[in-house]
Amino acid sequence: MFTIVDFYTKGAYEMFTRRPRRHRQTRAQQAGTGKALTPQEELRRRKRRRAARARRARGGVSLKVWKGLIRKINLGRARLKRYGLAPEAYDLMLAEQGGVCAICRGPEVRTFHVDHDHLTGRVRGILCASCNHVLGRMKDDPALLRAAAAYLERLS
Repeated sequence: MFTIVDFYTKGAYEMFTRRPRRHRQTRAQQAGTGKALTPQEELRRRKRRRAARARRARGGVSLKVWKGLIRKINLGRARLKRYGLAPEAYDLMLAEQGGVCAICRGPEVRTFHVDHDHLTGRVRGILCASCNHVLGRMKDDPALLRAAAAYLERLS
């Protein structure tokens, strides 16, 4: 066990402090050819090579496109597990609705939500996030929705 005084002695101090890292030579430098690279340039080169290897592993697809594909696959699996709605059935329902929300008829930028009856679990349609949240806040009660519509019409 070291005390504070022991820590500042030469041996203990060197044990607990970081030593400066030595600059490693690249293969080109070791072979005696090529110019010397700075540590930052070497790091950039390694990152580019790692990114290129990853891109080749993805079949040449960019990371942004790859993440979009993975997201779409995961959403399809989640819908199948939660609602029993296969990706083909989801795409068919969305096509029947014209590719828009079933209530407001507005196009959605990212993804649509699957509207379902919480008591039976039956899928009713595909909605945008706003319309889905409104139905959820109104507890899927048509009487509450009619009252909200009457309120808006009376005050507008």
